[in-house]
Amino acid sequence: MRPRELTQAWCDEVAASAFEGLLTGTFGRDVQRALDVTITGLLSSHALIVAVPLKGSQAHGQVFLSVPQALSAQLMNAFLGQTGGSNPDVSQLSDFVGELCNMLAGRFGALLADAGVELELGTPSSVSPAAAQQLARWLIWTCATLPIGLCVQMEGLQ
Repeated sequence: MRPRELTQAWCDEVAASAFEGLLTGTFGRDVQRALDVTITGLLSSHALIVAVPLKGSQAHGQVFLSVPQALSAQLMNAFLGQTGGSNPDVSQLSDFVGELCNMLAGRFGALLADAGVELELGTPSSVSPAAAQQLARWLIWTCATLPIGLCVQMEGLQ
């Protein structure tokens, strides 16, 4: 399964597959690639943005996830099996998006391991919208009409 070259574009493809599998499989949510959402729209002041570092002997990098607070609450309630829809505070939502990003990074890491690249996951941390805007390769979807984005930055790939 290992491609001839582990490129950033290949990693984006693998991460997109992991992301879509997580949202559709674990959360039962339909996601559509969004071609009309700008980075500014994705990284609004109401977005929770988290990064999980990845470290390995062959490569290292980070997985970033941006989720609007309203969608974070919907996903958190679905994950916890709360059908009535609780009102979690921003701190709880931020923790949940960190866990969501960790789950995504784990799926991404498992797919890379299948290609012979072993990575360890670090601890999720919050990222400011200003810092997130400096990232060049955001992949954006819509879920429940809201934008949700993923950015993977890997170094040491050949």
